[in-house]
Amino acid sequence: MSGYEKLALALLDLLRAARIHKITPLLILMLNAALLLGDLPDPLACGIAASFVLAVGMLGMELNVLTDAEIDRSVQPHLLARLTRSRSLLRATITIELLAGLLLLISAKTRGGWLLLAGMLGCATASTLYSYNFIAFWNPKKYRLKVFWWSNALSVVGGYFALWVTGFACAEHAWADAPIWLAIALSASLVDYGVFLDECAADAAVERAHALKTLPALLGQRRTSLIGLAVLVSGGAGVLVSLLASLRIHSFRTVAALSFHLGVQAITCARCLGSKRRRESREAILDSSFWVSRLGMLAILAVL
Repeated sequence: MSGYEKLALALLDLLRAARIHKITPLLILMLNAALLLGDLPDPLACGIAASFVLAVGMLGMELNVLTDAEIDRSVQPHLLARLTRSRSLLRATITIELLAGLLLLISAKTRGGWLLLAGMLGCATASTLYSYNFIAFWNPKKYRLKVFWWSNALSVVGGYFALWVTGFACAEHAWADAPIWLAIALSASLVDYGVFLDECAADAAVERAHALKTLPALLGQRRTSLIGLAVLVSGGAGVLVSLLASLRIHSFRTVAALSFHLGVQAITCARCLGSKRRRESREAILDSSFWVSRLGMLAILAVL
């Protein structure tokens, strides 16, 4: 095998380990948030924001694989093997992601103002702290937010909320009726966290074996899934209340798009409750709900 072939294989493995298929639905969610406000969003602002979320999303996935190496050894050891096939390539990739992120942040302030910058910084902070707590610099791996149930919830819900805000900031009238849209964003973020919890519930045995303080480790799979469903329902109720309280600013298009987005998530989460499917099958089903809910919402917003 030639040097170029080895480099191409290492790059392909790195991209697989970064799990871009899990990051892409986040980009679609951000675009949906921009389209919800009615006017066509600023294409350049959307491009800057999407490129940034992709870069920090890949960085977050890479850090997650590195800091979860011991946990993943028994269930998905291929992730670390793929990511570290070429350590020099990994170091170069992380450097490029950091530099690109910094340049895109500067561009965001110039193009979209403080709201876009704040949303993007929120995405980066939540994504990074989840896997690597740079604030606790003396032991960033031990204190990464994902290993404690309360900080896990804070980082995931905060990350989704920041994505919504970033999408809103790409629209021309981003601050119009801001309290209503922010309430919808927070409630919808709880829905996504509920599905996320249902997916993580399958890791209960592994996380308990490593003495983590996550909900699956503390409560077990079924109870974590029940909590996930309860969080999802409360988030859905929050979206419904916000819509009813502000019907004057919402079109049928908005209500239909949000209803589809939330409905797909709720049905999938409920069907997986108590499921005896293997971990990989369960993860695939729940991941598909993220794709279907977001693509369906995008189609509704584009057509209506």
